[in-house]
Amino acid sequence: MHEYLAQLQDPDPDVRRTAVWALGQMGKAAATPEVLGALIQRLREDEDKWVRQATAGALGWMGEAAATPEVLQALTERLREDAAEEVRWAAVWSLGQMGSAAARPEVLEALVQALRKDEAGWVRRAAAWSLGWMGKAAATPEVVRAILARRLDEDPNVRTAALKVLRRLPVSSETVSAVLRDIQGDEPEAGEAAAWALERLG
Repeated sequence: MHEYLAQLQDPDPDVRRTAVWALGQMGKAAATPEVLGALIQRLREDEDKWVRQATAGALGWMGEAAATPEVLQALTERLREDAAEEVRWAAVWSLGQMGSAAARPEVLEALVQALRKDEAGWVRRAAAWSLGWMGKAAATPEVVRAILARRLDEDPNVRTAALKVLRRLPVSSETVSAVLRDIQGDEPEAGEAAAWALERLG
């Protein structure tokens, strides 16, 4: 492990990327404070987008064990700020892999914003799936409304993902009612919301 940590400082981005990949393949066993700190540094500071992408992915492979406040902050920063859609996609995917352990308010807010506004369809699609993977912890009215709105997305893959996530997300009747109150009169979401609510409430 120490060998890979040393390689994270190598001037060759291919070496750094290979080291990141190797650490990620160790899974939760590599989620030590030393390793997480080094990966956060790569995620924030590396000039090579492929190293940043690999780093975000490696944190996802570590799952819940990597869901520290510092890691979640670094991933949400990349999701909001990185110019490379490959890095934003990897950040979204990794947050989803951490499941309910990552379902904190600031993370949910960042994923909702990505779902609504990211210019890359595959990032929006990944945001929908990641929110779904977080399960009940992510089934808030704001999240549900954001996913519901993506049923009208210009990208058919995003629309399909939104539909599948809505069908699987464990949403309470209280959340359904809150979403309907929020959307009343808001066309064209209102019709979609009504259909969804009827399906969920039987």
